[in-house]
Order: sequence, then structure tokens, then C-alpha cells
Amino acid sequence: MNVQEKKIIRIVIIGNSVAMRNRPPLPAPDNGNYGQYLEEYLNARCQDKTCLVTNTAFSRATVSDIDLEANNIIQSFPDYYVINLGVVDASAREVPFWFARILNGKSPALFRSLFRGIHHHIFKKHRRFFVKLRGKTPWIKPRKFKREYARTLARLQKETNAHIITLPVNKGNQRIENELPGSMKNYEKYSRIIKEVTENQNAVFIPLDDLNSEEHYPDGIHFSKKGHMAVALKLAGTISNLIKYTG
Repeated sequence: MNVQEKKIIRIVIIGNSVAMRNRPPLPAPDNGNYGQYLEEYLNARCQDKTCLVTNTAFSRATVSDIDLEANNIIQSFPDYYVINLGVVDASAREVPFWFARILNGKSPALFRSLFRGIHHHIFKKHRRFFVKLRGKTPWIKPRKFKREYARTLARLQKETNAHIITLPVNKGNQRIENELPGSMKNYEKYSRIIKEVTENQNAVFIPLDDLNSEEHYPDGIHFSKKGHMAVALKLAGTISNLIKYTG
């Protein structure tokens, strides 16, 4: 059977930098992410099919930032979605969300430079203090996160009828807690929300409890190469089983 005759299985990853970056970064071609490894693993397991993985993740993405109309997230009508959101939403922050949007958005250059200067010289230098001063508040509060996460899953299911697989927030480590106190508690809470919403929507939640920070996400957030490979193996096992079941 040649490539043209194989059934194509399309997988789209929706997420933030956790789905993209490798920490610590490695020279190419070892500086891959779990989307790349997932495609390799699935094509090795399902040799009668061609599996294509598209990674639409981008830095600092919250659940509020996901535009399902962009990057062919909906229009490509994939067979599977992998959703890896939550850490940007849940982390305790030294500045409110509106301030961060000015820093990283499309505001006038002079205005943006002013806010970046304020952030660099005041908030960033005393980040832990301002996180505590703000009551360890995340950018997206739990109730809003739950509502928008559920809305995202519901719309994907309605518009595409694809299988949806979700991942929890990595648990963090002491480095994160020292800099952004309260974040680790938030990560656990938001992971419980993700699991609850996923089960309510009859989607598939893949726990990552067996992964640890030292080996798999050394900076407390982003996966190492070993972490990306471990996640890819879990996803490949789940998706290949679903492929066998659904045909």
C-alpha cells in the first residue's frame, strides 16, 4: 500500500508554550516537542494509516486567547484534538491580565515600551512581593476558566465531531513557587477543573501524575526532551487504541 492509498488521520494540538518548548533547549534535531514525537510514534504503530499532527500552540495562550477560527483549528476538521491549556491561566501573577495584554499585545509602540519599562524596573524586580500583594491571583480565575474551557470543548465537538483529549497542568516545583507563590496550589485546582470538564463532555483526560519535575519538566512548567517523549507515548497509546476501536 503506498502513501496515497493510506487513510489520513489528522491531529491538532491546541495549547501554549508547554506544547512547544523544550527545557533546557537542545540543538536541532533533538529540540523537538511532543507533537513531533507523537507523529513519529503513531506512524510507526499505525502503518496502514498516515498520521499528521498540526501544532497550533503559541506562547502565553490562555483559554480566553484561543481563536477556534484561526490556524485552521476548526476548518481542518481533524479526527483528534489534544488540548494543553491552563498553566498560563492558573499561575499567580504580579500584574493583572489587562496589564499583561498591553505588554505583549498590539498597543502603540510607545505605550507598550512605557509599560514594559514599568514592569521590568518595578514589578519584575519585586515579583514575589507583588504576587502576594495581589492575593496570589491568577490571570483567569477558576470560574471563568471552567466556563470557557467547557465552551471550547463543546464547540469543538459540535462543529467537528472529533475526539478530544485533554492534558492537565504540570504540577510545578519550588522554583515556580519561590517566584510565583500560590501557583502550585492553583495548578492542582485547574487540573481538577480540566478533568471534571473533560469527563462531563465525554472526552478523554490523560493524567500525568507519574511525571516528575526533575526529569520531565525541570523549570516547573515546560517539558524536557524526556518529558515530551513521555507525553507523546501516552498520547500515541490512547490515539492508536481509539483508531483501532473506531476504524
